[in-house]
Amino acid sequence: MAAYNQSLQINPAFGPAFLGRAQAVWAIDGGQVDQIRADLESARAADPNLPETLTLMGRLYLQ
Repeated sequence: MAAYNQSLQINPAFGPAFLGRAQAVWAIDGGQVDQIRADLESARAADPNLPETLTLMGRLYLQ
C-alpha cells in the first residue's frame, strides 16, 4: 500500500497506482467500498484504457 501511495505522490495522475491501491484495499478489506470506488474512478480518469480497472469496477458494482 505504501508503494502505491508513494507512487501517487510522485505522479498523481498515474492510473495503475490507483488501480493497484484499489486491488490491495479490496484484498485486505473488501468492505471499504467507498475507498475502492474512489480509487477506481481516479484510475479510469487518469488512464481510461486500463481494462483491469473496468473489470474491477464491474465486480464492485455486482456485489
